[in-house]
Amino acid sequence: MKFGFCVIALHLVANIAAALPLAGSPPAVKVPVENCTNFSGDYRGTCIVEGKSITKSSHVEQSGCDLFTVDGNDFKIGSLGTRTTSDPASVETARFDWDTDRKSLLVTAAMISGSGSALSFHGQVTLEGSRLNQVLKIMGPQEKVYGTCALTRQ
Repeated sequence: MKFGFCVIALHLVANIAAALPLAGSPPAVKVPVENCTNFSGDYRGTCIVEGKSITKSSHVEQSGCDLFTVDGNDFKIGSLGTRTTSDPASVETARFDWDTDRKSLLVTAAMISGSGSALSFHGQVTLEGSRLNQVLKIMGPQEKVYGTCALTRQ
């Protein structure tokens, strides 16, 4: 698997919440975050795959434990989201779920390009103090690559 595609893949998963908006409108009233990790904040940091890095920044707003807004796009925990793109052509699908303690998010995602190549992603997103950590296993047709993102709440 080529490095550039790995970084693009990790960047995709780092942004997949924003890539898969909810159908319908989010609630007009923000619900307090109770009994789960509150990921709300502005983050900046680095994602690394195969020793190469990219800079990432994001704004996250959380309403309760089920609805997140990432960089202006809404998504719902426990729901499968899918989108298609035309440039480059691809189909992307993702699902985020809480772990049993509702302290970290579990990520399952897949991307199929217009040329037919496919990647799948499995990982976890945690918040330790002001540090947002994302660890992903990226699986292509012949290889497994591990990637990480570490972003700090600003």
